[in-house]
Amino acid sequence: MKKIDVLDLLNEARLSLSGNWGKSALLTLSYVGLLLVAYFVLYLLLALCGMDLDSDATSIFELPIDIFLDFPLSFGFSLVFLWFVKENKSFEMKDVFSAFNNTYYWKSIGVSLLMVIYVVLWALLLIIPGIVKAMSYSMAMYIIAENPEMTAEKAIQRSMKMMEGHMWEMFLLWLIGLGLVILSALTLFIGMLWIYPWLEVTMVKFYLYVKEDYESRAVLAE
Repeated sequence: MKKIDVLDLLNEARLSLSGNWGKSALLTLSYVGLLLVAYFVLYLLLALCGMDLDSDATSIFELPIDIFLDFPLSFGFSLVFLWFVKENKSFEMKDVFSAFNNTYYWKSIGVSLLMVIYVVLWALLLIIPGIVKAMSYSMAMYIIAENPEMTAEKAIQRSMKMMEGHMWEMFLLWLIGLGLVILSALTLFIGMLWIYPWLEVTMVKFYLYVKEDYESRAVLAE
């Protein structure tokens, strides 16, 4: 089983982004900005309808944005970085909308929704199993991106198999990511415009490593 040096992976990602930090930060800003505008319009409409915005009921109205806008946008954002790493494709804002088509739209919603449901159900038992399962499912997005004909359930199952033996490495990567997010608070989270792309490229590289390991193990098992 191929072991992954998380620090080396982060350094590889940093070097990959050399010369592209500005574009990746602008892409991140545009992605976050689109979601903020969508939520702003929602809250504005709710306020015009006389609804109390402090009410818990507003979360119900957020669900359509989360499911039908945020899930595909998040998927498209991941696709952009997958193409960047695999094909050296430059960052383009239109590519964030790449999941808004017949190939990926419902797949992106399906796999995202299924992952959320599974993680929440596990977290209802205990927080730690929920975190473990979230790590175990973390490759499903990239699997669907490369295999759009695959069902969401099968992508999650394959992600679990890919992550066998790599959970500790993913935990370290998440821990480092959390530390970087906390540090970004010193910049009023403006630093996330660069940290987010860095972590995204690292995650793609992690996926490609575990995919290679999974495929080599599958060959040896034959």
